[in-house]
Amino acid sequence: MRPPHRTTDSAGSGSTSPAAIDADTSPRTATTPGAIAGAWTVDTSIGEFSYEDSTGTFVGFRVAEELSGVGSTTAVGRTPTVTGRLEVEGTTVIAVAIEAELAAITTNDSRRDDRVQDALETGEFPTARFQLTEPIDLGDDAAAGGAVSVEATGTLTIHGITKTVTMPLDAQLTGDTISSNCSCSSVGDDEAPRVGVAPESTSREINMEHAREFYIGGKWVPPHGDETLAVINPATEQEIDSIAMGGSVDVDAAVAAARSAFEDYSSATRDERLALLDRVIEVYGSRMGDIGEVISQEMGAPLKFAVNAQSAAGIGHLMTVRQVLADFEFEHEVGTSLVVREPVGVCALITPWNWPLNQITCKVGPALAAGCTMVLKPSEVAPLSAILFAEVLDEAGVPPGVFNLVQGDGATVGAALSAHPDVDMVSFTGSTRAGIEVARAAAPTVKRVAQELGGKSANIILDDADLATTVARDVAIMCSNSGQSCNAPSRMLVPAARMDEAASAAAAAAADITVGDPNDESSRIGPVVSQVQYDRIQGLIEKGVAEGARVEAGGPGKPDGLDTGYYVKPTVFSHVTNDMTIAREEIFGPVLVMIGYEDDDDAVRIANDTAYGLSGYISGDAERARAMARRIRTGNVHLNGAQPDFNAPFGGYKQSGNGREWGALGMEEYLETKAIVGYTA
Repeated sequence: MRPPHRTTDSAGSGSTSPAAIDADTSPRTATTPGAIAGAWTVDTSIGEFSYEDSTGTFVGFRVAEELSGVGSTTAVGRTPTVTGRLEVEGTTVIAVAIEAELAAITTNDSRRDDRVQDALETGEFPTARFQLTEPIDLGDDAAAGGAVSVEATGTLTIHGITKTVTMPLDAQLTGDTISSNCSCSSVGDDEAPRVGVAPESTSREINMEHAREFYIGGKWVPPHGDETLAVINPATEQEIDSIAMGGSVDVDAAVAAARSAFEDYSSATRDERLALLDRVIEVYGSRMGDIGEVISQEMGAPLKFAVNAQSAAGIGHLMTVRQVLADFEFEHEVGTSLVVREPVGVCALITPWNWPLNQITCKVGPALAAGCTMVLKPSEVAPLSAILFAEVLDEAGVPPGVFNLVQGDGATVGAALSAHPDVDMVSFTGSTRAGIEVARAAAPTVKRVAQELGGKSANIILDDADLATTVARDVAIMCSNSGQSCNAPSRMLVPAARMDEAASAAAAAAADITVGDPNDESSRIGPVVSQVQYDRIQGLIEKGVAEGARVEAGGPGKPDGLDTGYYVKPTVFSHVTNDMTIAREEIFGPVLVMIGYEDDDDAVRIANDTAYGLSGYISGDAERARAMARRIRTGNVHLNGAQPDFNAPFGGYKQSGNGREWGALGMEEYLETKAIVGYTA
């Protein structure tokens, strides 16, 4: 992920990118902590996809006869259906209908031994889910009545186990339907699930009928005031739409609706909450293309990246928390007491612009799972995708008052939510400066405050790493999302004796990054989000030059030919010292600083010499990297290019915040703990 950063009080540089990867589909090494031993196996003669361990094959999925709703002109976003059956030890136990989204869906490769064992013992299996990650190409000559041989590539999830598979389809075209026989083959365990292919790279208008309304009490309602704010496309510098700006009266109404809904919703059973999350996931999947389009337009991410990483992160978090809820232990005995975990209450959720749906879903999802009610205030810089998300929840049937949306700025709506006496918890992602104000406003009511704030993460490249390859990889990661991620590896620490060699590799990698129109498929990064953000980045680049850092690539100004739009050159500074401004402050743009170190102890000292503690990166010998990771004072440390894991907690030390998001710990943030003493006496 990369850290989200905001230029307004409502959110700063605190959000993280769920996919610290580019929009390309290059194979990447999967890291699967806790993966059970075994091997995915395939018998292509029977079309079975299965998992096998030392006891033999115990779960498999066999595709049946048709993949419908796919034609030669099918647009990404259509939802065909694959029918098949789930098998255990060769015995069919449940018939399944699997939604295959013709859009990217990012999922984690999580394999839990206990879940599979429980399934074997109880015979209770969930609906299997197959998700296409690449549109099916029927070829230019495909026509109704003709025979074609194509492949369907996607991720197959059975009981929380996800694997990338390719199904060859020998198909007969009948109108817009493919009737086919197919078999499955697995991609090797060394290849991570691949993100999919975005829709046509041409911007299309999404109906934003609720842009000047708020979602309160299960209805779209007009604001109490008449203030509006233009939403600017950072690639064109033109207005996309305008939103209503709320005030304290709107906040009071939304909080009252959430408070009224809390008693009933907090009593909902686990199964009822699971069913609700299933509906949310289903509807979200059908709107992923629209959400990605809007994210691209409002914050400037290339369209492929907006769909395949930004929008996909949302469904990834929802699917993860759904499984967390299914497995969570809400009660346990201690001595003669019963310890109970209960929903914390009404939650104010304040989110940033840089990874809009990533941050919204990793707050809303666990709040729903825990039984909380909530009011969301998204960033006013990129607010439109939040409106589509509210539409998703409305269509999914979230009970009135459980979820509410009020637009506005941090100084007005954010402050009112933070200070509100009927709000029990604030979850904030943004800048450290804004986080301090949120905590200050919340203090008089002694409410819980969870914060994911800024970062200045060190990326240590050990002297035994492949320097050129690692530097090139990490420059691309740093510049992903135009460098607008709170957990970006923005300080690259390299052996001092090899600084010039590393700088040369970094300059070459930066030169390979194409900056351009988000609708151009060749663009790797788009503009930064706003004029304010552009000016701040330019000021810090100029400060780096003035303080004596060496510019290896990029520098001040816009890339050639990009006079309109808030475009920044991918910039690399070498020979930086850790006391320079560009090494201390979060730049939140595609700007890398390279710092030399003498030995491992010196690298750790430099890495920890920062006010922040959100993330860290180490590449080199695995054992050496593991040992060093324990010495780094950050909430996350990525070893040898490991991608973010939605099941692992995400959050920071020091001024990078408090509390954790993602996975089981992310849901626990939304729970109180009660001890009923003498319960079993």
